[in-house]
Amino acid sequence: MLDRYIRFSLPGSSLWTNGRFGLGILTAAGENTKQYHNLNKHVLSGNGNNRIDSKIDSNDTVNNIPVYCPGLTDGSLGDMLYFHSVRNDPGLIVDIVQDIRAMNGEAVKATPRKTGMIILGGGIPKHHICNANMMRNGADYAVFINTAQEFDGSDSGARPDEAVSWGKIRSSAKTVKVHCDATIAFPLLVAKTFASRMKPLH
Repeated sequence: MLDRYIRFSLPGSSLWTNGRFGLGILTAAGENTKQYHNLNKHVLSGNGNNRIDSKIDSNDTVNNIPVYCPGLTDGSLGDMLYFHSVRNDPGLIVDIVQDIRAMNGEAVKATPRKTGMIILGGGIPKHHICNANMMRNGADYAVFINTAQEFDGSDSGARPDEAVSWGKIRSSAKTVKVHCDATIAFPLLVAKTFASRMKPLH
């Protein structure tokens, strides 16, 4: 869906009249959302997360890594949930309790007993991951990678030490916050850590 680079300063009205949506320095063609909507007609008819998982063509599905979406109703998927419920009243009812039980359960029942968090960006996902670890009296390791600052009191900008005060990270934990664009920093970290131990796929 993302197919064109633009300037941050490009007027939104110009994109709108040309049938494009702005996403930072990227744009998406309006007609591409039709394919997205058609996909979600099928997703909404059953177990949403399992169906979304099956559409992600990556090692996540190969390694059976669960995919959670704590901000399910925020954005295009939320739009589809709304449209579906209006056209099929009462329509689909999404139960998010199953997801939060599964996500928090992963932290609480972690084996071995230590947990670590690598959080790219901030917002709702960062908060959910930290909260899950609060249920087990804190994570043992934490790496935050984002460009948010703490002066505005945002959760995204909060340092790991703020999470320690909530019991989301243990006071004995090894933590670091990297002030950098995650799309730059994370591939470099992976290349020097996880990827160096991976066998090449042939």
